[in-house]
Amino acid sequence: VDLVVDGVPLGITPQEARALAVLVSTSGLVQHHGLAAAMWTDDRRPTADGVAPVISRLRHRLSAGGVQIPPARGRTGYQLIWPDPAARGRLVDAYRFIDQVQQGRDLFLRGRHLAAMAVLRAASADWHGEPFAMFGTHWAQPAGCAALSDRLRQHHADLTRHLALTAIRLGRYPDPGATTAGRDDDPTDDARWLLRFLGALRDDGTEAAEAMLHRRRHALGRPDDVESRAF
Repeated sequence: VDLVVDGVPLGITPQEARALAVLVSTSGLVQHHGLAAAMWTDDRRPTADGVAPVISRLRHRLSAGGVQIPPARGRTGYQLIWPDPAARGRLVDAYRFIDQVQQGRDLFLRGRHLAAMAVLRAASADWHGEPFAMFGTHWAQPAGCAALSDRLRQHHADLTRHLALTAIRLGRYPDPGATTAGRDDDPTDDARWLLRFLGALRDDGTEAAEAMLHRRRHALGRPDDVESRAF
């Protein structure tokens, strides 16, 4: 989690990063106590109100992008106010990733495979690994962050599948963008396995392809429909 201006990360503090993660992941008001719990562990939480200064710094930093955090006067928390309805998907890479995967999948289903490949590759560039990994495994993700993490993982799985399916439809065996978006060593990833199988058959011959079939059968314990489609 970071703020980037003109391609340059600002290097925000850990407390700012956690507060931003919670605010970005939540569509409504985030309670004051929820922010404090996410920003510090119980043994490190400041005795005075440490939330307000962190939010003040974030407010100043976010103002360059037109994003507001209204003061908490008379309210019990904070929330992000976006400059327009599309701003969250435009300014936050996590939501841009989700939007691009959905757009790429829709283009694929409409048979626009070249356009789908371009959009899915752009989405792949916005995938930065396990969501919120920078905070470590000891950080108990608030509900909003956990829900966003689940959405991102599901869309990443969708991305890897549709990248491979699109490359197969375009006859690109293998396509670098389609084979680097997921786990290359997973023989149970149907679409990507079929893409790599066709590439191995074309480039390395039948022995390499047979070795891939053997690994897949061993992993699954049986031949399957994808293996049949390979022939």
